[in-house]
Amino acid sequence: MRNRLAGIVTIGVLTLTMSAWPSESASAQADKKAAAPNIAGRWTLTTSPDGPHGAATMGLVLKQDGRKVTATLTPPHGGEIPLEGEFVDGTLKLSTRSQGGEAPHATLTGKLKDNGTLAGYLSGERSDMTWTAERVKDGK
Repeated sequence: MRNRLAGIVTIGVLTLTMSAWPSESASAQADKKAAAPNIAGRWTLTTSPDGPHGAATMGLVLKQDGRKVTATLTPPHGGEIPLEGEFVDGTLKLSTRSQGGEAPHATLTGKLKDNGTLAGYLSGERSDMTWTAERVKDGK
């Protein structure tokens, strides 16, 4: 009787353990999604010195809602350029808003690096260049 009871208890424990696996897996997946990087905030974007106008520093403000990203790029000569796009799997893709079905005037693509910076390629009507961006620290 004792061996039979031990066998039933063992089967019960195994059943409970196995039934817990899917919920742990779902929980781990939820944690992974929650841990997706957030790039929202203020950045300083610097274009490469070998670009058509040399190195330039610009302000970049990113707003993120899941995959969707809206941005404002502030060039050194003033004004603001609105951009929109997405951030998926560490890759940022933005473009200027299309005017009446026209192709975007500028596209900005880049990747989030392990050190927390962004780097990529900016392509516009008159020029193409590489860029890097660092998050603005609080208080600056």
